[in-house]
Amino acid sequence: MIHALLAFGSNVGNRSDFIHKALSEIEKAVAVTVTAASRLYETEPWGEKDQPPFLNQVVALRTSLSPDDLLGLCQSVEARTGRSGSYRWGPREIDIDLLIYGDQIIHSDTVIVPHPRLSERRFVLEPLAEIAPDTPVPGTGKTAAQLLADCRDTSTVSLYREKEDPVNLSAGNNATYIAIEGVIGAGKTSMAKLLSEELNAKLIIEEPETNPYLQDFYRDPRRYAFQAQLFFLISRYRQLLDLPQQDLFHPYMIADFIFSKDKIFAYMNLEKRDLVLYERIATLMETELPKPDLVIYLQSSTEKLLENIRKRNRKYEKHMSSDYIKRLNDAYNEFFFRYTETPLLVINTSEIDFVGNRAVLEDLMKQILNPPMGVKFYMPGNF
Repeated sequence: MIHALLAFGSNVGNRSDFIHKALSEIEKAVAVTVTAASRLYETEPWGEKDQPPFLNQVVALRTSLSPDDLLGLCQSVEARTGRSGSYRWGPREIDIDLLIYGDQIIHSDTVIVPHPRLSERRFVLEPLAEIAPDTPVPGTGKTAAQLLADCRDTSTVSLYREKEDPVNLSAGNNATYIAIEGVIGAGKTSMAKLLSEELNAKLIIEEPETNPYLQDFYRDPRRYAFQAQLFFLISRYRQLLDLPQQDLFHPYMIADFIFSKDKIFAYMNLEKRDLVLYERIATLMETELPKPDLVIYLQSSTEKLLENIRKRNRKYEKHMSSDYIKRLNDAYNEFFFRYTETPLLVINTSEIDFVGNRAVLEDLMKQILNPPMGVKFYMPGNF
């Protein structure tokens, strides 16, 4: 599998919708796994200035497609998403460029990678450096972050905030059962507690420390994986099966987990014969459980997760290896980029403080009270 990076752009019609639809089409493709997506950036048009501003996004993926086939996929998605034709530097509904394909340098009649003007375009480098700052750009001897620091392009590039309709709790479109997810150390329990206070919500908290096999599992995963997994499965099932009904005192319910994420750990840690039994049990249980109105996925870098785990210094987490957290983070990203069960709000928490920064929390509340219909990638601006 090759690590590749794509750039999305749109400045015609509903720009964010064109980009979201194109990303969804890319993600559905065979032999492609999306691993990260930057925030949306609003940018000045390049070249021909007399046209609307662009929205831009950079997406990282793993693929077994050849460079030609990947470029062909991008062009096919452009056509299916609604691109009606354009000219160089002209307006367009959707544009998808192949920026980087592994460590390869290719100059053929059909493909040129890295993108020949990558180092000159701030509107590409800003989102690229956000999700892949340490990625070497072949042929330059520099990383994406270094190219951004050296870029002479002075055009305006700013974070884009999608305009939301005013909050109307009586309209019936707000989520009342909200679940927050994220890898160990992402801050999902902290966010669940904060939101429960703000919304006067009933709080359902996962209690991993009650699992008697957990510490043994982190010390000897192979031996204790099935016991630890089965305990978690039954515990999560019981908590959600008894999920209280909405009442006058608690108009919202907030959980710091979803039942279906249990499979992430199962597929990572269980042997094949144990996995078969696990699947039978989990499938039967899941049919009886209510689904959230909104799932919030807190995405974070592995480095930030490890830093948070060290800071909280929990006894049962001391035997976690950095390799295990990295694999877990990759598995979570893949799971939620394929997640379609409920509306999903993805928030990159690597560089924001929703606990100590009131402005960030209030901005987040607006997103929750106006939930997306499908998938939305969001990160508050620089407060």
